[in-house]
Amino acid sequence: MTSISNLLTDTSIHDASILDIPFIFDLVVRGSLDGAFTDSFLSSTGYIAALLSLFASIRFFSKLQFLWPRNKKHSKDVERELLVCTYQGEPIGFLQIKTFQEKDGSVVKIIDKCAIKYELRGQGHGKNMINLFVAMQPANTKLIAFCNKYAQSMQRIFRRMHFRRTSVGKGLNLYTLGSFEQEQLDAIAENTR
Repeated sequence: MTSISNLLTDTSIHDASILDIPFIFDLVVRGSLDGAFTDSFLSSTGYIAALLSLFASIRFFSKLQFLWPRNKKHSKDVERELLVCTYQGEPIGFLQIKTFQEKDGSVVKIIDKCAIKYELRGQGHGKNMINLFVAMQPANTKLIAFCNKYAQSMQRIFRRMHFRRTSVGKGLNLYTLGSFEQEQLDAIAENTR
């Protein structure tokens, strides 16, 4: 088994490219089959929606906002990111992030989706990926992650990293790192449904 110090030195996170889409799409479909992501991705229209969501999150394409329908629930400008986690140069996981700025100037990043290759789970890679992502953030960044009731591994990781859990109903939990007022959390939960 690989030691933690080796995990830390051989793991990196970088912007996804169009070449990473097949790998990430496979993780999304497998996650949907496992129940960690919505099963709506398992239909033909769901496949298209998942692919469009991934393409819209690649840095180059996310700048072309006129291509992507805007969610009318979001009153804030939302920037999207798609990040790939590699271990020893090989892709092992991904993070899909939504970012917006609060009125007070603080930045909020929502971990919308994240996953690690199935055969690498339970070896510390997911925790390391989240640790690296958190370490990359400026001090005033507030972090949020959504997990459904079936994403037990991710929930354990967030709890161990001292994210605060809030249930938002329908089997969905919200994990936060940073100081949020309850009305902010309610608005964020409502806007992401």
